[in-house]
Amino acid sequence: MKKRKTRARAVIAAAPDGTETGYPSVSLAAERTGGQAARISAACRTGIPYRGVIWRYAGEN
Repeated sequence: MKKRKTRARAVIAAAPDGTETGYPSVSLAAERTGGQAARISAACRTGIPYRGVIWRYAGEN
C-alpha cells in the first residue's frame, strides 16, 4: 500500500498561566486533551479560546 500524504499542521496550546504545549497535529491535540478537532481548528483560525486555552498553529505569531 502507498503511504498517504498528510496535511497535518502542528498546533500550540497556550494556557492562561503562560505554559505552552505543542502537538504535531490537530487530531492528536484533540485526542490528548479530550476536545474536538474541529473546535481546535476553529480556535486556531479565530483566536477564540477553546477549553480555557488559546490555540494557534505553530509557525504563526
